Amino acid sequence: MEKTDWQQQLVCPECKAGLEKQEEGVFCLSCKQLYPVTNNIPVFSESVGLSSFFDQNTKKHGNSPLVYVNAASPFAKIASTHNFRLRKKAFEKIFNFTDKTILDIGCGTGNATDFLFGENHVYGLDISMEMLKLASSKGCRAVFSSLSRPLPFCDNYFDVIFCLGVIPYFSKEQLVPIFEELNRVVKKHGSVFLGSPSQGLIRRIPFLRKRKNKKIRSIYNQTEILPLFKGVALEKIYDLFFPFPFIREHKEPVDFSLGSNWIAELRKK
Repeated sequence: MEKTDWQQQLVCPECKAGLEKQEEGVFCLSCKQLYPVTNNIPVFSESVGLSSFFDQNTKKHGNSPLVYVNAASPFAKIASTHNFRLRKKAFEKIFNFTDKTILDIGCGTGNATDFLFGENHVYGLDISMEMLKLASSKGCRAVFSSLSRPLPFCDNYFDVIFCLGVIPYFSKEQLVPIFEELNRVVKKHGSVFLGSPSQGLIRRIPFLRKRKNKKIRSIYNQTEILPLFKGVALEKIYDLFFPFPFIREHKEPVDFSLGSNWIAELRKK
């Protein structure tokens, strides 16, 4: 794909004016705000509480799926590695894109979506600088920012947006402005993929049940979350059945999913 100075495509998250690349960082031509650039990664917000957790885990585990795991038991490590492999296979089946401009929110180290980097323009947003360094080294256009601020992208810019495993960290009240921002930056008829753990049957089986992550606010069902996202049409929902390699597709949201995770494909009207 054609190479461009992608940082020139960013905009000021506050006033949406263009940014100029300077030696000290990227500079807003309108409100005169200077945003630092560290390791070629533009920084648009301060670190948040989870930043240090993911930074420390990334320094310890690197590209391993264990960066997301709290528990240190052998079973937890084996299960997490197995589930990550299944998740990536599911993503490769569902996300079959070429020559698209893609935003991966909560991109982490880029391990889950790196199969898209070569044939697409993939931007990755995260709150962990250590994770973003690894994602950037693989070809992701890494941006440091929390979702508490507006996104540093212009309107109608992305063909596809991934927001997978992020929404459980926010309350429903916090998710409303986040969804408004996703709708702003995705193109008309573009796709947004929302993904979350579910309150499904698999999570109620004792030996498969995970310990509750205290950093997660809530595990939402589909009917709780999807109505909060305005201006989009639901295309389909994928139920994933980790630790089993099954994917079930359906058209209508449900209160109780049989699977362990769900992904909703939404289309901007």
